[in-house]
Amino acid sequence: MILQNLPGTHPSMITFHFTKMMFVIAMMARVPISKPTRISNADIYAVANFTDSNSEGFNHLTVHKFTGDVYIGGVNQLYRLNENLELLVNITTGPEYDEEDKALDTFNKILTFDYAGDDLITCGGYRGVCQIRHVEDLSVTYEGDVFVAANTSDESTVGFVAPHYSLGQQLLYVGTTSTSHNPGNPFVSGRRLEGNQAFEVIEDSQGNTKVDVSISLITTYSIRYVAGFSYNIYSYFVTIQQKSADQSSAYISKLVRVCQEADRNYFNSYTEVTLRCSHNSYNLAQAAYITRPAQDLSQSLALDDGEELLFVSFAVGVNNPPTPTRQSAICMYKMSVIERAFQDAVQGCMVGDGLPATTASWMQGASCTGEKPYSRGVHECYAVEHYTYATGVDDQRGYNVEDYTDTLVTSIAVTTVQQHTVGFLGTDTGTILKVHFTNDTNANTYEEIEFKDGITAVLQDMKFDLDDEHFYKYTYTSVHKVKVSECSQFPCCVDCMESMDPYCGWCTLEKRCSTKANCIGSSEKSRWLHIFDKEMCVKIDSIEPENGVPMDVTKQITLIMLELPAEDSKNTYLCNYDDFFITSADKDSYNLTCDTPPLESRPILPPGEDHVTIQLYVRSSETEEDFVQTDFHIYDCSEHKSCSSCVSSNWSCNWCVYGNRCTHYLTSCPMDDSTSIVVGENNLFNDSNIAGQSFCPQLQMQNGEVLISVGVPTEIQVDTVNIYDNKHLQGYECVLIVEGEFETSAATRHNETSVTCSIRKYTYKSLVQEMPVHLILKWNGHHVVDDMYGYTVTLYNCSANRRDCSECLSNITTRLQLECGWCGQSKKCEVEELCVSDWWGFGTANNCDPPSITQVWPLSGPFEGNTVIILQGTDLGKQASDIVSVTVANVPCDHLPHKYNVSKKLECKTSASVSDYNGNVVVKVIANNGDQQEAYYNEQFVFRDPNVLDFTPKLGPKSGGTIVALHGQYVNAGRIIEAYFSGSSCLINRTVDAFNETLVFCNTSSANVTDSAKLSMYFDGSERLAPESKKFAFTEDPTVTDIYPSTSMISGGRRINVTGTYLTSIRQPRMLITAGRPFVSEQPCDVRSFSEMDCISPSVDISTSLRNNQNSGDNEVTVGFIMDAVEEVRQLDFDFEIVVDPEYYPFPEEGNIREHQGGQLVVRGKSLNLASTEREVIVTIGQEECRVVSLSDVQLNCIPPDDEPKGVNKSGSPTENGLPVVIVEVGNLEFFIGYLKYPIISEAMPFGLIGGLVAAFVLLVVVTIVIVIVCYLRNRELDRQIAETEDRLQTMVMAMRAGPDLNLPFSDYRKYTANMVYDLHTGQQGLENLNSNTNRKMDLEKFNSLLMNKFFCLVLIRTLEQQRRMANDQKKAFGHLLTIALHEKTKIYLPEILKELFADAVIKAERTKKTKSMLNRGDTIMESILNAWFAITLYSYIKTCLGESIYELFLAMTTQADKEPRQMLTGSTRDKVHTVFANMLTLDEQHHSHFPAPIKFMFDMLDSIAEKHGISDGNVTRSWKCDSLHLGPWAKILRSPQYVLDIKPTNDVKRGLEGVAQAFIEICSETTNSHSETDELYEEVSTFKTQLQQFFDDIKALPSVSEGTLKQYVEEHSHSQDQSASSDRLAALDELIKFVLGFHDEITEALKNDENCEKEGHAVALKELISSLVERQYEQIPGKYESLQPRPVVLYDSLHQLPQNPPQYQELYPEQRSKYMMLQRHREERPEEASPQLTPSEYQSIQPEHKSQYTHLKFN
Repeated sequence: MILQNLPGTHPSMITFHFTKMMFVIAMMARVPISKPTRISNADIYAVANFTDSNSEGFNHLTVHKFTGDVYIGGVNQLYRLNENLELLVNITTGPEYDEEDKALDTFNKILTFDYAGDDLITCGGYRGVCQIRHVEDLSVTYEGDVFVAANTSDESTVGFVAPHYSLGQQLLYVGTTSTSHNPGNPFVSGRRLEGNQAFEVIEDSQGNTKVDVSISLITTYSIRYVAGFSYNIYSYFVTIQQKSADQSSAYISKLVRVCQEADRNYFNSYTEVTLRCSHNSYNLAQAAYITRPAQDLSQSLALDDGEELLFVSFAVGVNNPPTPTRQSAICMYKMSVIERAFQDAVQGCMVGDGLPATTASWMQGASCTGEKPYSRGVHECYAVEHYTYATGVDDQRGYNVEDYTDTLVTSIAVTTVQQHTVGFLGTDTGTILKVHFTNDTNANTYEEIEFKDGITAVLQDMKFDLDDEHFYKYTYTSVHKVKVSECSQFPCCVDCMESMDPYCGWCTLEKRCSTKANCIGSSEKSRWLHIFDKEMCVKIDSIEPENGVPMDVTKQITLIMLELPAEDSKNTYLCNYDDFFITSADKDSYNLTCDTPPLESRPILPPGEDHVTIQLYVRSSETEEDFVQTDFHIYDCSEHKSCSSCVSSNWSCNWCVYGNRCTHYLTSCPMDDSTSIVVGENNLFNDSNIAGQSFCPQLQMQNGEVLISVGVPTEIQVDTVNIYDNKHLQGYECVLIVEGEFETSAATRHNETSVTCSIRKYTYKSLVQEMPVHLILKWNGHHVVDDMYGYTVTLYNCSANRRDCSECLSNITTRLQLECGWCGQSKKCEVEELCVSDWWGFGTANNCDPPSITQVWPLSGPFEGNTVIILQGTDLGKQASDIVSVTVANVPCDHLPHKYNVSKKLECKTSASVSDYNGNVVVKVIANNGDQQEAYYNEQFVFRDPNVLDFTPKLGPKSGGTIVALHGQYVNAGRIIEAYFSGSSCLINRTVDAFNETLVFCNTSSANVTDSAKLSMYFDGSERLAPESKKFAFTEDPTVTDIYPSTSMISGGRRINVTGTYLTSIRQPRMLITAGRPFVSEQPCDVRSFSEMDCISPSVDISTSLRNNQNSGDNEVTVGFIMDAVEEVRQLDFDFEIVVDPEYYPFPEEGNIREHQGGQLVVRGKSLNLASTEREVIVTIGQEECRVVSLSDVQLNCIPPDDEPKGVNKSGSPTENGLPVVIVEVGNLEFFIGYLKYPIISEAMPFGLIGGLVAAFVLLVVVTIVIVIVCYLRNRELDRQIAETEDRLQTMVMAMRAGPDLNLPFSDYRKYTANMVYDLHTGQQGLENLNSNTNRKMDLEKFNSLLMNKFFCLVLIRTLEQQRRMANDQKKAFGHLLTIALHEKTKIYLPEILKELFADAVIKAERTKKTKSMLNRGDTIMESILNAWFAITLYSYIKTCLGESIYELFLAMTTQADKEPRQMLTGSTRDKVHTVFANMLTLDEQHHSHFPAPIKFMFDMLDSIAEKHGISDGNVTRSWKCDSLHLGPWAKILRSPQYVLDIKPTNDVKRGLEGVAQAFIEICSETTNSHSETDELYEEVSTFKTQLQQFFDDIKALPSVSEGTLKQYVEEHSHSQDQSASSDRLAALDELIKFVLGFHDEITEALKNDENCEKEGHAVALKELISSLVERQYEQIPGKYESLQPRPVVLYDSLHQLPQNPPQYQELYPEQRSKYMMLQRHREERPEEASPQLTPSEYQSIQPEHKSQYTHLKFN
């Protein structure tokens, strides 16, 4: 068959019809064709999904045929969902407990409906029993007590409800594999569903409803049940079983059935037939589905009316046990054929010889009587006394319609759409295959849907919803409701038709792909085009006129549309011209006629174009859709200015010869004769013979070159055609366009084919020897004759670039046709006509001037020779053969002819000489007359012996780019100097100034990593080696892992800390910012170590809008670094922003002079802290510093010097007014603020003295009061009352000092940490020794390096979490110490650790059903790390936002205690409590800007973890957030504000604060408890309890916090720069190592078992570290260390850390307790080893209840 592209047929439609034709051919021939299955994402198909994070897996799914509700049976769970998979009911069905009280999961094995009783039937569990349940609430209305279903996950059970007609009731038909729990359970059975005997097998006088395997085979012959269904009067099961009772026989698939009408011996009718799919390799059935197919398939298979098809998916399987592979096939079976096969089986059993071949001999009681009369269709049910359990002899082969070579089909569901049958196949990888079943040999898999829920097999029970518009696909973990089609994904008709989706067709007038039901008027012709119909996509087949309309013409056009749907009362058609003109269209048969747009509305032609193309749409009035379109052209012939372009255009254009214009109007041309018009080649309306380019007046192609010397008068002859002698054609002239200027001369027409340009001189300015120029022939002053070939004249100048006689007379530089020669009179090269006298031409015997040498390079080279020297001069011959010889320092230098440049340059290669020998350069040349001439150079050439001595630097990255300085003697000798590092080239740079005899530079190339690359240099091929000891190291390329901070200002200058690896391999790295174009920092980065460097950000020229942005917007740019030739770091994937520059305003006072009144100096501005912190801003007053203490967006505060600085500027120059200048510097910016004037101190009493007297007076009053009170109080509470009174007085004094501005008495950071986290100072007697002990510090840093490894740190924490011997307070101490150690070094490493620990905790909590209280146990290291990290990172936030309200609460309570200590929470104190709670639990504008990034980061992490684990209960995350923050640091601060403030609450105040803290805890609880302390705050508790969720929602709505933002926040609010930070970190490490020592065996084993830690050698590293610690501990104790066994070394080391006189056990620090516990453990494990000794006094000091643990100790 040949397909031709008919006129108007779009090529894509030809492709479409060819594809469809090939598909049909393939269907007929069963030949695979190349039709790639379309792969789609489930996002466009899945409309709902259901998962349960608490579920341990789904087993079955079914859909109620009346309500559409979805029921899921799972492991220990049962669900009822609505049709949209929204949960309605969920009940727990397990686990169950066996005889040994062991918990066993309950697997759902049967899930079906008994619609007669409107009941849900479920079976499963350890006992294999069944239940009748209410369909709505799933409650059990009856539970059987007999074993029905298999009780394990891997043993099969299939069950369905169907009638038994002779018994007159519905039965539950069950096929089940025999199990170890109840091996006597029937393989196939019919179970009652009514009365108190429900689920029991029917056994009466007529027979029973069960089938068993032979008793002898019951443990060896296994039948796996795949599917079951009812058809006609039979119940069927699809099975996998062995072909015979022989254990070695192969597994096959069978279809078995029992009759539903047997009136006696009910299940004796059990019969089997074997199912085959194509060939024997497909032996294992995987899923089955029975349904009535659609019309097309029914007719193709010649099915009986109402007959159904059985669809079965098979796999190629392997035996023992039967296991499917990923080779599948789909087979169809006609049920009429299946029924005949069963009839044949029964007939063979009744009529045949009764041989075993016709008997299912493996079934208990199977028999065939043989030779009995048989009536087909009757005796299958009613002659059961003559046969029992027949089996077919012949295999039943189905129609094998589709094969899959790398897919296991695990589920199948089939439905119909119109006349088509469509299947949905689930696979082992969780995808859905969509298949169109067409005939008995083929099916088309046209689409595959991929889901994102992982590679999990689709389970068997796929079901359709009530409308068959969706199906339910489910796996072990999830259920999806999926649309059967999504036609809208195909945007055009061709895509829709090529989709091969039987559901889809093209809805013509709506211009969309849709189902037929969703297309208006789909029953009308051409309105809905189905993919298998013969109709083609509606299109505009052609348009008349074909090539558009002229710009100034209005006329109607006709559209030919062969498939256009008919018009009716609802639908007419319109023509839409690109939406700027819409007009009605008249339909006549297949034609539409419509007007063209009016002239005034037509679009303007694009510049330089002769037409404009617009889209012409056809619109339906019914759908208001532009459903088809084509290009429509509007043209303007007048845009063409030449005849050739006019008549060759695509339009109906003509050329008026005499009018010299292009037009579509023939009548507009002046017509003296018929030749005055040239008709266009594409003019559809004129058949003139004078048409096309050949009839245009034009220049002919040149016959040869036209050469004209400048300055010589010349005429030009031009060949033409169609140049007429007419009154309209007059005034010819020639124009040469020379260097943009028009050189004009008159022209004479001789005849139609010849024109002559008159004589004139030509010239040009360019210094080129020849200049081709274009010639134009004009007439009537401005009309141009066409020139299709480009007529060219060559002007030439003999003297151009021919400086001497030799260049002029050389036929290499001057071609003979130019006739140039040397003019002796003018000393120029020119034509003879221009020379006055003494002109020599080619071949003259007159000699040119003698040769001369003007330059030689190089002037030195290696003495071995091979240096190629360049000589430049004049008259150095006319050709290379003119060079006779060249000598250099009396040594021959071989002339290189191929490098020769006529007259002015030659090159030669030196021969070998001796070192330091020099001499002249001499050249001998042959003259014009044959004589030899010589030339000498006045400088001498010298031969050298280069020597390489050293080079720097000696390392660089493997990518190269390192600039290396090469030192030596005469290292610049020669022309070609090369350097190599072990074969890798280092390119010499001659352009640098420092290129001399002792120093040259080279640039390394890429190389392999090595630390021993040797330097070799070559001087014109002569090798020199650097000393052996000088080696270059190529390192790994540097990397950048982090940059901080992540913002900079436009003007740059911010110090950026960069961390990475191999940074020391780069000498001068520079920061690079790309914002449209690259910007590089002016100064190189300061490389501080292998992994750290500091860079100064460059200034960046970005948009004016950003620079002027009043709201200080930001601009993301790309940040990178120039590090030699390392490309990977030039553009990095870091979030980096450029913000507007800060602006610091001058003092607004007159003359910018501010009078200093004491206290802090305030400087105002805007955008001050967008890209700078207080530590990055320098303020100078004169030449002295004003220490910056705070920086906000609009204000800077600094503390000026106490004494007035000198009246100078920053550089020290005196100012005119004698006052010091205030300058602010930040980055590259400097701001003049003004002058600061200090007050003049008068002779009156000093202010300080007055203040001192007042303070002394106050102090005297205070002391007097104290003395009076002390004297008064003489009871037993005297000491306590004195202390409390002192505290109150101290509080009063503090309040007086604070005054109205509340300069709060905050504790410093270290004290705060000791209070809130861990006191590293108490008990640290050896802290000074620790800092001075270099070895100990070294070991601790090694330990710190291990902790910095995420894998090691997680294994360490997880191992210690599991240790039951580790008390809760020990775990708390360990977590706090770990936080201190890691936070001060890494800033955001801990959140990464916490994320992993959270995931662990969730999994553990889910198992114990304690998810909500996961963070409120108080016994995990994770909790202590979280609380400590929050406490440390929130110090600045507490000071800024909470401190004032807490301090005011403390003052109010102190006052209230003096008034009425029994009522602490009334009046003003309640107001203060309300303020504190509001600050902690609301997020207003004030708190929004200061809200701590760590809280937001951590809360988002908790939400993410909950979502990942499917935790949808909001109360769970609410509890987590409350427990992590509010019940952690916040409650602790409320209870003990002295941890934050330097205050001393009295006992009364403490009691009141305890009530406040308890009230706060109740706010976070889900229920309100009754506490006497909080009764007074009941209103506050109720108020804030309702606001708590809003607080969490407000936090969730905040912008997410990236790791970079978190790091910046923590860095800016960190106190790691304090001198104490390093000591604290070392002290924390010193304490942590003691925990490791106590559990090092467990930790080492865990490290060995962890794949990542084992790969990185952490167990070995820890062992070496412990050995080092022990050796250094005992190396000063002679004899003690050597006597220890390997195991007790650690124990003795631990004991050595204990005080010599230990306090009572309960007073020990947690780590000391662990050491005592460790001794007990060691005694139990190694009783034979020596035990440490205690003195009797030490033993007695231990509390009695703990002495029993130490009875094994020896005493001194």
